Amino acid sequence: MLTLGEMLQASLWSRSLSPEQLRRVESEIITRQIPAGGFVCRKGEPVEHWVGVIDGLVKMTNLSADGKPTTFTGLPTGGWFGEGSLFKEEPRRYDVVALRNSHVAYMPKSTFNRLLDTSIEFNRFLLVQLNERLGQFIAMVEYDRLLEPDARVARSLAAMFNPHLYPGIGPQLQISQEEIGYLAGLSRQRANAGKTERIAVWGTVIGGALYFLFAAVPIYLTYSATLVDPAMTSELLAQDAQLVLPAFVKTHLPFYAQIIFYGALLSVIMSTASGTLLAPSVTISENIIKEFMPHHRMSQKTLLWITRSVVVAFTLLVVVYSLWSLQSETSIHQMVANAYKVTLACAFVPLVAGLYWKRASNTGAALSIALGFVVWIAMEFIAPDAALPPHFAGLIASAMGMLAGSQKRLEGRLKSGVGFFYNRG
Repeated sequence: MLTLGEMLQASLWSRSLSPEQLRRVESEIITRQIPAGGFVCRKGEPVEHWVGVIDGLVKMTNLSADGKPTTFTGLPTGGWFGEGSLFKEEPRRYDVVALRNSHVAYMPKSTFNRLLDTSIEFNRFLLVQLNERLGQFIAMVEYDRLLEPDARVARSLAAMFNPHLYPGIGPQLQISQEEIGYLAGLSRQRANAGKTERIAVWGTVIGGALYFLFAAVPIYLTYSATLVDPAMTSELLAQDAQLVLPAFVKTHLPFYAQIIFYGALLSVIMSTASGTLLAPSVTISENIIKEFMPHHRMSQKTLLWITRSVVVAFTLLVVVYSLWSLQSETSIHQMVANAYKVTLACAFVPLVAGLYWKRASNTGAALSIALGFVVWIAMEFIAPDAALPPHFAGLIASAMGMLAGSQKRLEGRLKSGVGFFYNRG
C-alpha cells in the first residue's frame, strides 16, 4: 500500500518542487480512509480540496432524476481530480464513491492556489491534465454511441493506464468483475460474459439443455423402476409415490451408484435450500429496501446487515411453512407447486411486460403484483377447487393490473400533451 509521501513523489507535478516545498505540501494535505461504498465527496457540497487517490479505486458518478446511476470515469491509484470545480468555484456537480477500501488525499484550496501562483510546472501539469480529461470524456461519448459492450469494457480498462492521469497505476490493475461493470456502465454478469455474443448465446443454450437433461435423470430412473421391478413399484405407489425412486436405488443399483445418487441428492437439497433463502433475500435487500433509502444508496456494511436480517426472516418463514406442511402431510411435489404459484400469480406478468412491452410502468408493475396476490389468496380460501385454479385467477388479475396501471401512465402523458398544446394556443 502506497503512503502519501510515495504518492506525491510519483506525481508529475511534484517533481519541480524543492524538498522544502514538497514537505510543506505534504504537511498541509489531509488523508482519510474511505470504506467501499463510502463517499469521497458529494454532489452539491462546496469544493474546498483537490483530491487524489493514494491507494484504491473510486468512481465519479451521478444519479438521474429517477435514481438511475451513471458512472463518468474510474480513478485508480495516483489519480487527482476536482481541479475544474476549484477553477469555477461552484458546488461539486458529481459524487465520488469508493469502489473498494481507499486511502484518499485532500489538498486544501489554499495550497492548490499557492502552487498555481508559484509553480510553472504545476500549471503545465494542470493544462495537460484538463486536456487529457477532456479527451477521455469525448472518447467516452464516442464509445457509448458506437461501440458494443465488449469494446466498451476493453476501452474502460485501457483508460485506467493513462500515464498522465494515473501515474501510480503500474503495469498491472487489480480489479473485480463488479468494478469493471461499474466503470463500463454494464452489469457484472454482462462484463463477465463470453468473448463474443455468439459464444454467450451458445453458452446459455448449452447450459439450459444440460439443465433439462440432468433434471430428467430422476424421471428416467423412476420409469426404469416400473420396468425392472413392477411389483415393488406398484406396492410403493399405493403407499407413497415418493418412496419409489429411493427404494429402487437402494435395491437394484450397485453401491458406488448409490453413493453418487445420495451425494447428488444431498447436493440438490442444499443448493435448493440456499437458493430459497439467498435469492429472495438479496432481491428484497438490493431491489426493494435499497430503493427506499435516500438517493437509492446505502453503504456495503448496511446492505450486508439488511441482507443478513432478511435471510434470518426468510429462514423462519420457511421453517414455519415446513412444519405446517408436515402437519398437513403435503408432499414435496405439492410444496414445489405451491412455491411456483407465487411466481405465476405475482411475478410472471411484471417480468414479461418489463422485458417485452414498452408501455409497462412502475405503477403497472406494482398494481399487477398487488392484484395478482390478493386475487390468488382470496380464491385459495373461497374456491380452491374451482374449474379455474386460484393461481390462474391471480395471473389474469395480474395482467389486468399491468394494463390498468400502464394505461394511467398513458392517460397522464396524453393530458400533459393536450395541456401543452392548449397553453400554446
